[in-house]
Amino acid sequence: MSLTVALVDLEEVIAFGVAAQVARHAPDVKVVGLRRGVPARVDLALHDPVTREGEPHAGAGRLATDPLVGRVVAFSWDVDRIPVTTLAARGYDAALSARLPGQLLVASLLQVHHGRLTLHAAPSGRRGADWPGREQGLTVRESDVLSLIAGGLSNHEISVQLNLSINSVKSYIRSAYRTIDVDSRTKAVLWGITHGLRTPGAPTERARR
Repeated sequence: MSLTVALVDLEEVIAFGVAAQVARHAPDVKVVGLRRGVPARVDLALHDPVTREGEPHAGAGRLATDPLVGRVVAFSWDVDRIPVTTLAARGYDAALSARLPGQLLVASLLQVHHGRLTLHAAPSGRRGADWPGREQGLTVRESDVLSLIAGGLSNHEISVQLNLSINSVKSYIRSAYRTIDVDSRTKAVLWGITHGLRTPGAPTERARR
């Protein structure tokens, strides 16, 4: 695997964490830190889309137009708070949370590199009778459960969030795993991310009934 990832103006603690996780899970992926221009070709540029004032900024613009940069990734603790349309308008190709565990982070970076995880491909959420994963055969409840799994919630936290018993949560997880053909929580999280599942801020109307 030949892949170079540039960490552009990231907070030191985030940059250190990314470098350490990539070195652990994908030692053949090269990670470089950049503060100014791009001296050589990089496949992915990870850039924090949030200014110090907490607002999204247009800092990705120079990276998006740089011929030495492949894809530009919005990468921060708070990336989920910024609308996809805003990130796309700022020049980002994809968005990843700095909260992703190492193995999933590496897998997500590869998905972005190969063009399988982009802002433009991500569903914008439920519209009318639609919900993320419907086309793949997921029910509404399975989609909700997978969204919460993708958000890092435990089975107990999912049961509280959706007002379900633990046994019901486990049943939905098993049926969802069969539908999307995965056999582990890590693979389910990656599937959720690549298919646009987002953690609900509160139980849906259907979940409260």
